[in-house]
Amino acid sequence: MRRSPWLSSRHAWVDENGVMFKSHLDGSYHKFTPELSMQIQAGIGADITFAFDELTSLVDPYDYQVEALARTHAWAERSLAEVKRLRAARPDKSISSVVWCAARRKLKIYASKRLRF
Repeated sequence: MRRSPWLSSRHAWVDENGVMFKSHLDGSYHKFTPELSMQIQAGIGADITFAFDELTSLVDPYDYQVEALARTHAWAERSLAEVKRLRAARPDKSISSVVWCAARRKLKIYASKRLRF
């Protein structure tokens, strides 16, 4: 499991399956996946759900941001598949994505072309 310097300082670890968070309240661990994120958003009645993504920052090296973007694309596909599954019960819901990519213009352009639902 590779750590972003930014995320490790916030008690979070990222892998291809999702993000493991360590609670600042009691030290317990919580695993969030694209599917769970969509289920939570549907469970609270969100009108628009956002695809699960990895937020990077300016302190993350460019190579890590490229990896995070690839991971975000894979997670977006899984998020969309889960939303389609959940739509059977609630067909009025939609999904959106957010393009972060820190301040990397080239990555933002690539992501905005690829993340289309």
